[in-house]
Amino acid sequence: MLTKKFSNSAASLRCLSTLSLMGLMFLAFSCSKSEKTERISNSSIPASLKTEAEKKKWVDSIAAADLKLAYYEADEVPSFPGGEAASVHFIGSNLKYPKEAIEKKKEGKVYVKFIIEEDGQVSHITIASQANPYFDQVAMDVIKKMPKWTAGKKDGKPVKVWMTVPVSFKL
Repeated sequence: MLTKKFSNSAASLRCLSTLSLMGLMFLAFSCSKSEKTERISNSSIPASLKTEAEKKKWVDSIAAADLKLAYYEADEVPSFPGGEAASVHFIGSNLKYPKEAIEKKKEGKVYVKFIIEEDGQVSHITIASQANPYFDQVAMDVIKKMPKWTAGKKDGKPVKVWMTVPVSFKL
């Protein structure tokens, strides 16, 4: 098999298919992704949005917020009123364990990602890492209820800052 000679038509076909595959790969890697598909994955779209129109509207609102202006690090990190212990207490006291998860004895941890705005409001809540579908919406609802934070600062000015908070579910 190794010493077998290929016909000219088979070699031409193989060369043509290789070149076309390389062209497709070049095209795929040279196109830049849009901002909204780059920053938003399907797993971060809230489960409460059922229709494609609702999902598109949500994704568009995220893109329109100009998320480039939100920092991942700031000189002064945003802080929950009362500190970290108060945020843990707030989450624990407002968390409602899903009935389905109790029945199936499910536990897990959800990482919720959100922006603390310049005025301290919580916005753009998404799921960064899911443990179980039962917990995603519950964790997002708790984060939505949070009071205003002390805004993060960069160069002495309030800025938008991305935060990620783990929400644990234990029976």
